[in-house]
Amino acid sequence: MLDLFSRRFGLPYPYPRYAQVCVADFIFGGMENTSATTLTDAVLLDERAALDHDVDALVAHELAHQWFGDSVTCRDWGEGWLNEGFATYGGWLGNDHVGTTPIDEAVDDAMAQAPRWRDAFGPVASPAAPVLFSPNQYDGAGIVLHALRLTVGDDTFFEILRTWASERDGTSVTTEDFQELATRLAGQDLVAFFDAWLRSP
Repeated sequence: MLDLFSRRFGLPYPYPRYAQVCVADFIFGGMENTSATTLTDAVLLDERAALDHDVDALVAHELAHQWFGDSVTCRDWGEGWLNEGFATYGGWLGNDHVGTTPIDEAVDDAMAQAPRWRDAFGPVASPAAPVLFSPNQYDGAGIVLHALRLTVGDDTFFEILRTWASERDGTSVTTEDFQELATRLAGQDLVAFFDAWLRSP
């Protein structure tokens, strides 16, 4: 997965090491920290349990945060989709890569759930009093990234991710920063796209 993300994101893994620690009764599935991830001990599965439970997406999601969330991070929580959505998309890329769940299936599953939470939590990018860690900032933002991929094509989409990771390494970012970069690299006006996918309820 380190290899895959280093290639896809165009920036070698940004830290000297990577650790994963499992904690009993951890209140989240996982939590990224620079160069280390804390995971619930529920991910420690024997061979039989592993047949029924997929933890690959969670592990990949937290690893993707090393690029998007730690190395490049949102300027404030209203921009949280730039951390969580990118990590969610990383989880989908990881599952697709190892053959657990094709990315189109992951997106379809998220789209099927979207009507339940879209109205409750408002737009994906919500600088004014955002609902922190809502499904919009995770799956909703992952859907936005996949829609961008379908709009600009694979080559341009991954060029956008690679340039975003390398040019913004070590900085805090905003939605406008990402929109400007995507527009520049795609060579097309994406204002309507970002307004519809990120700012509309």
